[in-house]
Amino acid sequence: MTRRCALHRELDSECLSFLGDQIKKPRVERRIIALRLIASGQQAIDIAKILDVNERTVRTWVSKFNQDGIKTLGYIKPLGGKPHLTHAEEKELVEAIRKGPPSEMKIEVWRGWAVREWVKQRFGVEYSESGIYCVLHRLGFSSLMPRPLHPDSDKDVQEEFKKNFSGHPVGRSAKTFRAKD
Repeated sequence: MTRRCALHRELDSECLSFLGDQIKKPRVERRIIALRLIASGQQAIDIAKILDVNERTVRTWVSKFNQDGIKTLGYIKPLGGKPHLTHAEEKELVEAIRKGPPSEMKIEVWRGWAVREWVKQRFGVEYSESGIYCVLHRLGFSSLMPRPLHPDSDKDVQEEFKKNFSGHPVGRSAKTFRAKD
């Protein structure tokens, strides 16, 4: 038979004030509901089914509450890993991108691989290509691609076409209808 899960603390005024602050956070709300159901005498396995979590999860929530109180049930978003570039290095990267690639790189526009190589040479930090795109996105840059331009295109002819184009399709592809004879 499974061990009974019980609260060793009361849901007091401290808990109620915490409830008011945290009730709009779904992860915390589920934990609080679990505590209320445990306090009302329900078993952890039944609460786990109601909340669609594992029984061990409910027991962990109760254990944390019993040890340190209601504040331990709050959800703290993980901070993630430590950034490879310092704030000053990121500022330098932003300035370099805005100026354009240096002439020794022999490219006309920045591309992901070029930024990655520049960062590696300048700061000694290696990123994957997708990783450098994440950094660029975080710094406010996006992947903009110029529209391709055919080498034989004539800008004057295109402008003349735009001026004279009526906007009405002509010919078979225009799906024109004839009156039946």
